[in-house]
Amino acid sequence: MIRTIVGEAFTRQKLSGGKVHEILQHGNIFGMRRSTSSYPIASTHSEIENQHKNEKLLRRLVTYVEKSTYMEEVRIAQNRVMSIKGQLLAAGDEKRSLMRKLEDIRNELNHIYKDMKINRTKEAYLELARQEIELCESEKHYSDLYKMADKKEQLLFTEFSAAINASYEKEKLHTNFIKIISIVGTVASSFIALIFSIFMHTYHQKMFFSQRTLDENVVNTVKALEEKVTELLTEWDQQKTLLENSNKAEKESWRSYLYRHTRWMYSWAIKSS
Repeated sequence: MIRTIVGEAFTRQKLSGGKVHEILQHGNIFGMRRSTSSYPIASTHSEIENQHKNEKLLRRLVTYVEKSTYMEEVRIAQNRVMSIKGQLLAAGDEKRSLMRKLEDIRNELNHIYKDMKINRTKEAYLELARQEIELCESEKHYSDLYKMADKKEQLLFTEFSAAINASYEKEKLHTNFIKIISIVGTVASSFIALIFSIFMHTYHQKMFFSQRTLDENVVNTVKALEEKVTELLTEWDQQKTLLENSNKAEKESWRSYLYRHTRWMYSWAIKSS
């Protein structure tokens, strides 16, 4: 909890600036002890200045966090409770001390009352009477002090109860604030997660449709290429056929050519024979 953050070094201990600097140098922040093996000593003036700046920045950050989360008020209320508790314990010790003195005085008075059963004409009776008067005055004095201490203890107890209630209210305020921050953080994180999921879903949908469009374009391009290749192959077959026919025409001899073109002249003779 934030109670462990520098607060005890700042308020409960009531340290001066030099003492705070000494605590920070020894690494008492966050309950950790800094050692020279894990944190090398700054060897230059600039490193020392940077270290001081970081410490000041850390103190400011801790102070801001404590003020924002009402932790400073909680710590002040707890310090007041501890202070009143110390005064209450001191008042109780004072009452017990006065009570012991009163018991001693009353025991002495009982002894004197037993000794005063002698003949009142003796000189010892006068001495016992004088001691009785002194002890009665002391008893009255300590009795008044005891009453004052008892009244003080009652007032401190009332103040202690009020301080406990105030500390409880401050802690309740701090706890409620932390709960509110947690709820707000949960809602904000859920909202951010929802926005992120919507964004990712939209992004994937766009990527899907763009990939689908690209695939369709590729398919259409492939079909167009296939048609073009088919046309080229058809044209090639036609050209090949024409070329073969032309080659055959070129290879035909004059004899076959004359026979083919003059056959009508003597074909009637062949038929009649």
